[in-house]
Amino acid sequence: MKIKKLLKNSAIFFSPFILILFILFCINIFIKDLNFGHKAFNVKGNSMDWFTYYYYLNKKKINNYLISFIKKDEKGLPKVEINISEKSLNKLLSDVPSSTKKYVGAEFKKDNLIQKVQMRYFGDNPINWMFHQKAIRLKTKKKELINGKRYFEYKPSQRNIISDYTAYKFAKKLGILVSDVRLVELFINNNSSGIYIERENLNESFLRRNKIMPVNLYKGEASRNSEKKIGLVENLDENPGLWEKVSFLNTVKTSDYKDLENFINNQREADISNEKLKNLLNFGNAELFAKIAILESLLNQEINDYTHNRRLLIDVWSGKKHIIPHDFYYNKKEINEDSFNLDICSTRLFCILNQSSEFLDIKYSLLYKIVIEEKIFDEVIKDLEEIKSQFLVTQKTDLGSIFRKYVLARQYEGPENKESFENILNSLKIRKNKLIKILE
Repeated sequence: MKIKKLLKNSAIFFSPFILILFILFCINIFIKDLNFGHKAFNVKGNSMDWFTYYYYLNKKKINNYLISFIKKDEKGLPKVEINISEKSLNKLLSDVPSSTKKYVGAEFKKDNLIQKVQMRYFGDNPINWMFHQKAIRLKTKKKELINGKRYFEYKPSQRNIISDYTAYKFAKKLGILVSDVRLVELFINNNSSGIYIERENLNESFLRRNKIMPVNLYKGEASRNSEKKIGLVENLDENPGLWEKVSFLNTVKTSDYKDLENFINNQREADISNEKLKNLLNFGNAELFAKIAILESLLNQEINDYTHNRRLLIDVWSGKKHIIPHDFYYNKKEINEDSFNLDICSTRLFCILNQSSEFLDIKYSLLYKIVIEEKIFDEVIKDLEEIKSQFLVTQKTDLGSIFRKYVLARQYEGPENKESFENILNSLKIRKNKLIKILE
């Protein structure tokens, strides 16, 4: 009886405090949901089950704490650390989305190097900065470069992170202009945020590091973000004004888009002119464009479309046009060799080029050489095997798995573990054999 009375009195005593905590939790969720779904312009936020997300996130953190005693002697992925004050973290989210674009001071630890840097979040979609895993951009002082690099981006994956990593590996081995990447475990104030892709920001320093003279680098984003131009049709192949210069040629004004205008007009006219079609393939562009088309075939995935995710470098000195893959991934969906389309037409450029027998001959010959003679699939598989053991150690405690499962449920590809890693490897082997069968 005494125990029942004690429990009853305790319940009466603590119930007001529990109610207050519950009300504060609800207010916090309301504010977070307001920032997530209603403050960013032109972003369609899906409904979010915050309670489930936080429940499994905290459950995973507790589980990781227990695992840390078991795996502390196991070697995982390279660690990158960011130390930043609580005040600065709060400042980054004080007035979203504009506050996410403003740099704050932080300390950066990478490969036994400690350096003062500036930090901000990046990405227009709130998914990039409203959850535990955030897309982070760092920059050093101009005179304090790290291995020739000034900007570093740490991006969580919105799919299976190995799919993203595999796509970059294919692009790099094809010789396409693309950022170097590696998989790391990111720590913020000594707490793991999970597995990230480390890459360089696509800007002027990226071009210099790749030994390219100052040229015009354009960013094409016309939908589902704050850069959408109100009242204009969302078609990057129709209007140069939808593009933004990220880096520019010093001899022309920032507002000068003539090179982009000429390229877009050339594409439009090439649909009815053999001369204009040949112009698109001059200056070594036939092979550059062929490699992009081949990349799409190897990934079984479009890397560009008419409305967003485009990066285009126009080198007026050499006449070359570099299409730079950005936010792309390896689609492990099975390919049927009887219906597999080697001529993906995701933008006007490739819809037109696929009408050129000259381009198709270059593309197929190059694809045959890359797959059969240079054994690109074997090379990518070898790279994945080299990081496999380290990845699987870190993957056990990866908080990104919670982010992908409960925030990005529509894109969720299932549990990420040894089995899913093997599935990627098997997919690569199967795709290699099917492509060889098609080509031969």
